[in-house]
Amino acid sequence: MQPNENHDDVWVSSGPQGDTHDAHFSADEHFAFETFDGIEPLNQSDSLDGDLTSLGPLYAALFEPLVEDEAQPNDAALGANKTSHGDSPEVFAVLDAGRVMYLPEILSGSGLKHACLFKGEAFEELGDVAPWLVQLDAKSQFTRSIFLSSDVPWHLWRLEPGAFFRSSLSFDDLYKHFRKFTKVRLDDGKICYFRFWEPRWIIQILRTMEARQFQSFMDPLSAVIATNRLGQVGMVKSLR
Repeated sequence: MQPNENHDDVWVSSGPQGDTHDAHFSADEHFAFETFDGIEPLNQSDSLDGDLTSLGPLYAALFEPLVEDEAQPNDAALGANKTSHGDSPEVFAVLDAGRVMYLPEILSGSGLKHACLFKGEAFEELGDVAPWLVQLDAKSQFTRSIFLSSDVPWHLWRLEPGAFFRSSLSFDDLYKHFRKFTKVRLDDGKICYFRFWEPRWIIQILRTMEARQFQSFMDPLSAVIATNRLGQVGMVKSLR
């Protein structure tokens, strides 16, 4: 499997001419895989005061400074886009418009920076069901709506709308990074969409990626966080 041919072929490049990543990179040395459960979503009364701290460890994973591990890996193993994650990386989400009714219109009124990860014909044809990158703010009403659970269609917890990412990259640079992974070329030459924003399996996919694939995807990220409607959370956290 390899990314869309319109982008750098960072997943499948190998050998001395193509592999720009450390051949000895080990995800276990630089990232921790964590799970926790028992997370209770917000209810409608919680939405009045805008306090997300009741999400407990999920709030900490998303919005509090990440604790820097004492053992610092070799800089060469982190790639050219390495960042310092002791400075509380920003919080982003990739949300699926196919799961959230009128997501583009809602985002337009949210006041948050956002953009569809599809462009051109793909956007024209699939923009209403496409993945959208959003930079979240803990004080935003839209951010709170992601963690609200009710029968109201714009309370999104039960919809499992997407996955969360923390990064010190700017919005535009992270957008460019994620664009590399919206499509992949299979071994038989066919091109298909790669739904890396799917919360039901993104953590497991990261666990099973080859080292160079994992490093290519995670290089500019300090954490990937996925939740489900049962209150279970999976997280991949950088130790750098």
